[in-house]
Amino acid sequence: MRDRQKGESDILTKNLVLAGLFTALTAIGAFIKIPFPLVPLTLQTLFTVLSGVLLLPEYAALSQVAYLILGLAGLPVFANGGGIGYVLQPTFGYLLSLPLAAFVVARLRMHGKNSLSLSGLFGSALFGLILILVFGDVWLYFALKFGMGKTVSLFHIILVGTVVFLPGALLKAFLAAFVGRSIQRRFNT
Repeated sequence: MRDRQKGESDILTKNLVLAGLFTALTAIGAFIKIPFPLVPLTLQTLFTVLSGVLLLPEYAALSQVAYLILGLAGLPVFANGGGIGYVLQPTFGYLLSLPLAAFVVARLRMHGKNSLSLSGLFGSALFGLILILVFGDVWLYFALKFGMGKTVSLFHIILVGTVVFLPGALLKAFLAAFVGRSIQRRFNT
């Protein structure tokens, strides 16, 4: 019985450490960015979907919740800083969707057909990235139109918030799938 409890404790510790690692990687990914109008291209989302490719759903989501908490608590881990006032940023919806995206990617990976194949992991990661873009676009639209009183069309938001990021999303999905599968094979996770 004691060995079983120690084994469960070791697994819990491993998962918490990995979740913490992805919290840190997501924060680092915020500083690797290419500026675009309205929404910068960062590597935050790569590490978000990679957490879903490698971790259990609840730990993938936890890694991103921890990231949000750190940023909202004032640590400058977001692409343009941090603090509770970040909630008022038009781009906060992209960040807010990170825990959901990580969770969904992990669930798709665990329950999808061919979920450990490169194509299955790619599809899961791409779905997570598109989820982030769509959720972020909706937030951006409402923040600009109703929060800031700007005249903006949904078409324009989709163009600058999703379409320009699709090539990057495809690349990030492939990288997450390739790196994730390589790590899974190496460590038999």
